[in-house]
Amino acid sequence: MNEAQSKDRVTYDSAGSPKLSRRALMRGMAVGLGGLAMTSLASCAPAPAAEESAAEEEAPVPMQETIVMWYDLGASDAQVWERFCANYNEVNEHPDITLEYEQVGGGEMGTKIMASIATGDPPDISFRTMNDVAVWHQAGGLTPLDDLMETVGLDLDDFLPQYIEWSSLDGELYSITMDILPIAALINAGHAEEAGLDISNPPADGPSLIEWSKAMTVKEGDQITRSGFLMTGSSVQPNVVFGIIAQQLGAQPLNADRSSVTFNDTEAPIAAAQWVLDTFDEHEMSSRDVADRYGAFGQQVGSIFWTGPWTLFGYVNTEGLDFITAPVSLIGDTLTTEAREYGLALFTADGRTEDHLVAGAKVIKWFSDNCMLWVTEGRGAPPRRSILDDPDYMTLGLDWELRKPFAEAVEYSFFDYLNMVDGGEFAFYAGSSSTVPKAMDPVWAREKSIEEGLADLEAAWQKILDDRS
Repeated sequence: MNEAQSKDRVTYDSAGSPKLSRRALMRGMAVGLGGLAMTSLASCAPAPAAEESAAEEEAPVPMQETIVMWYDLGASDAQVWERFCANYNEVNEHPDITLEYEQVGGGEMGTKIMASIATGDPPDISFRTMNDVAVWHQAGGLTPLDDLMETVGLDLDDFLPQYIEWSSLDGELYSITMDILPIAALINAGHAEEAGLDISNPPADGPSLIEWSKAMTVKEGDQITRSGFLMTGSSVQPNVVFGIIAQQLGAQPLNADRSSVTFNDTEAPIAAAQWVLDTFDEHEMSSRDVADRYGAFGQQVGSIFWTGPWTLFGYVNTEGLDFITAPVSLIGDTLTTEAREYGLALFTADGRTEDHLVAGAKVIKWFSDNCMLWVTEGRGAPPRRSILDDPDYMTLGLDWELRKPFAEAVEYSFFDYLNMVDGGEFAFYAGSSSTVPKAMDPVWAREKSIEEGLADLEAAWQKILDDRS
């Protein structure tokens, strides 16, 4: 983004209302004063000739384009995204382009988009991860963005280079990254105070995390009624904690060229899996009986919750919930955490004109240029230097102290999926039908040994790689 574009970018106050820059205001005043001057002169001028009036009346009207966006946000971040979409139409930077947006929930996004590609009627834009983008690209449903972004003037040099590389397939750009979402820790401040812990000095390593979690755990007889360290017995939570700790200890899922699985080459996954099991059975600071991790933290029956920034908006507005955020604790040798990236992709189909694709590209550019509301109140950290360097980034939206651990974690995060077809099968943050939970959930339930679960995981991952070659 050049200097003029940066100064003219629309930003938003904490209520999500458009906030014009000084440059935009001055330009508007100039236009208004110019209009007054022209009106005064027109009152003294002779009436235009009939042929001139007719020519003006016959001036071509720009073709009206409607751009359809699908998204599958389901937590409190969906409310902010809808405000973001509404802002596009309200600001009216492109009077000839109307945005229609639709929430596709219940995990139906991938299925619905693949069906729409097959029938030749996909949406114009989607908001998803690069794993999904790779699938849609393979199905022939997407259009490359390099030339289109140059046409509409999006400054790709303003992006941190890793996100341009990550959003490219076969040497072409297919997604414009909107935010990066690392996992960090939410800690109930009231529980910490009740346990006599110093909330200004949250647990930074494994021993202190266990100490804090045990101190905040509440039991009734043998049953845990409040988990000091919030877990579930299966699916996302135990597996994302396992994946983070394994990679802190040095495990790498694949070799450099993604041809073979290397996850079990060290003892790191065994140690990480044992740490997870110990939260339930050795330290008794987590309960397998928790089904809804989000609800558990909101209802204050969980004290420390490793989760993403998409939860902040909802929890900030939860009555009686007082919490801080902190980086995940360093349990291994190297601080790292899991993150995912979401971006905007542009679909193509027979009958869609170049003008229509340019209209879609203009919408994507507007969302990228004006993402301040999204990255200060919605959820993740921005991938663009101009946003990161803008003083408003730290002052608008949710309290910076709550957002800071997530924003800073971008520098030491690993992506939770691969930018390839079936890349989501390598994610630790995944639902029960995915590869990692299928292999490891029986371990958390004590139905299989750690070694058996890891062997199953390696075999399943290697089969995915072999099937690709």
